[in-house]
Amino acid sequence: MRLVFFLFIVLIGSTSWLSAESIRYYHTTIDAHSDGTLYVQENFLYDYGSNHEKAFVRILPLSGKRSRIQITTPSDHASIDKLRITMDGTPLLFGTQEKFTARFGDMLRVLAGTPDNYVTGKHQYTLHYTLENALRPIEYGQKIALRWELPSTERRALIENFTMDVYLPKDWNREHVTIQGRIGDEAISEKSIRWENKHHFTVYAKEIAPYTPMVIEAVRPAEDLFERISAASRSMPILFTGYVPSFILLALYFFWVLHIKNKLEPIRVKNEGIPVRYTPPKGLSFLQSVFLRDNGVGKYDILPAIIDLAQKGYVKITQTAKGFAFQKVRNKDTSQLSEDQRYLLESILFPYETHIFTMDRHDAAKRIELKEDLETLKSKLEKWALEHGFFSQSLFEVRKVFVLRALLLAVPIVILLTAGFVHLEGNFDTSYMVIHIMFFLFSGLMFAFVIFLLVGAWYQRTIGWGITALFFLWFALFVSKLFLYPVCRSLYDVLVCPYLWVYGLIVYITVRYAIQLSPYTEKGAEAYKQMLGFEKFVSNVESDRISRMLQEDPNYLEHILPYAMFFGYEGSWGELYDKLKYELPFWFRDDSVD
Repeated sequence: MRLVFFLFIVLIGSTSWLSAESIRYYHTTIDAHSDGTLYVQENFLYDYGSNHEKAFVRILPLSGKRSRIQITTPSDHASIDKLRITMDGTPLLFGTQEKFTARFGDMLRVLAGTPDNYVTGKHQYTLHYTLENALRPIEYGQKIALRWELPSTERRALIENFTMDVYLPKDWNREHVTIQGRIGDEAISEKSIRWENKHHFTVYAKEIAPYTPMVIEAVRPAEDLFERISAASRSMPILFTGYVPSFILLALYFFWVLHIKNKLEPIRVKNEGIPVRYTPPKGLSFLQSVFLRDNGVGKYDILPAIIDLAQKGYVKITQTAKGFAFQKVRNKDTSQLSEDQRYLLESILFPYETHIFTMDRHDAAKRIELKEDLETLKSKLEKWALEHGFFSQSLFEVRKVFVLRALLLAVPIVILLTAGFVHLEGNFDTSYMVIHIMFFLFSGLMFAFVIFLLVGAWYQRTIGWGITALFFLWFALFVSKLFLYPVCRSLYDVLVCPYLWVYGLIVYITVRYAIQLSPYTEKGAEAYKQMLGFEKFVSNVESDRISRMLQEDPNYLEHILPYAMFFGYEGSWGELYDKLKYELPFWFRDDSVD
């Protein structure tokens, strides 16, 4: 990638050749700034000879939003701001005509002079004007071009001596700039250029015929996003831009969210230092224990819950090639069951006096129906947790309050990040501003998802998670580069963009803490810690300990099996049936193999 300082000069004469007229010298000074502004001054000595002319005509470029003089266009006429013209040191009145389109784009014809006052002989003219937004990215980020068109006087006057002084932006220097171009059919040679210092060079030319184009390029490598952010930080308030301010805002948000979380949680449960337990929490059903452990109930918890009912003699289970078939034991008293167990047995498994329930692995309709029933079951368990003092308030309410309070600070920070990002482009077309902001917000959400995957890959320590995280990271970088141009002109620019990462981390922190939030009371926290201690035992599968437990309770292995399935260790616990020569329970039959 490179940054191109593009100076394009075209001299146009009048419709008639007047050999008596000439431009003795033409000197142009261009002072270019990093923010894309050019301050231009033109000095030239025009010799009208023996001709008498009413006004001096100067054509100025109107290149739309790409490169322009500061103008306003109330109608089809253009009025110029920040333009001054003097003749022999005396300010000239000037008027404007309608715009017209020429070879090099839209032009504006300016007539400068004094009404009813004809001039002849030699006169010194000076023009001052400002080009705003002259430095703009082009060619998909490979260049930044500053375009300056200088049609001359609309008169066929030979320029005898031409000089141009170019002052480069402060972040440019001679070591990184090469100059090239043409005057007519001849390339600019080294003899035509002289470096005054590392930011200033001069171009010389003689005997320039009318209509001869002059093109000068000063080329340098394009700066990356880090350099542009550093430059922007020097010209904007500290809250709006830069790496350090962005991450200061992130730290501020992090501590704010942590304060809200600690305030909303009556009891904060830590997973460290919890002793091992050999039995599940006493006085709680399987589903109640699961709910207090995960703050919810999932579809994969139903089969272990049915096995728990089967151990109590309410259900018989038959494994088939397609799944499982469950048969209700008739005339069994259910008064000893908890409300969630009765709802599972009488409303989900065997409603309307039915006695057979099948769980087919490929039955999509059954899964959808089961999902709806699980929402009701979850509501009943949450009501139970509130009534019995395990929760201080509903999980939905505590998360809603958390998210609303977190947004109080998240929204203004995201607005600041967006403003800083938009400022890096500097020359946004306001008609596309909303689209640019939408793409920025969308990319920030993708980065939040990537952060979720990267954190998951770190905790899981598996190749699959790592490959998935890297793929979506590349995808997010590619999409962001595509839609966030010209601020992010390469994958590297996207990768080092602090606004995207900070925005993504804000979303990640908010969602992560909202998921982790729990309304435990001391009673609920104790039950939660008991489940964690029990999980430690189940994960280790201590054969000697289990053998001793079987001596105290012959059905111990059956009682633990639902919890082993819930914790995800049913495979290692199933091997104990063969290792300990444990017979299959009376409530289970395997018909899956003919």
